[in-house]
Amino acid sequence: MTLAYQLRIELRDFKPAIYRDVLVDPATPLPKFHKLIQAAMGWEDVHMHGFAVPIKSERYYRVQANRRFEKPYADSWGEPSNNESRFKLQDVMAAPKDKLL
Repeated sequence: MTLAYQLRIELRDFKPAIYRDVLVDPATPLPKFHKLIQAAMGWEDVHMHGFAVPIKSERYYRVQANRRFEKPYADSWGEPSNNESRFKLQDVMAAPKDKLL
């Protein structure tokens, strides 16, 4: 039996909701998950991206750096976040109802 996460990828603050439901292997590395999101939403990967584990309804840039997962950028400012290539989906989403920005 193969385990999969059933996830809803939803754009925040849109009414009616814009979303895609996907099944994802929990061992998927975050960079590959980013590509999956791009494909599911029909996007062309033209903007910077990152992932963040929010507390309640935090916005992305309000999430502390230790709970953010991004590509390391040479010209980044502020506290360094976690390098996304070192993490898998199961590392940042471990329980039902967990959220990821």
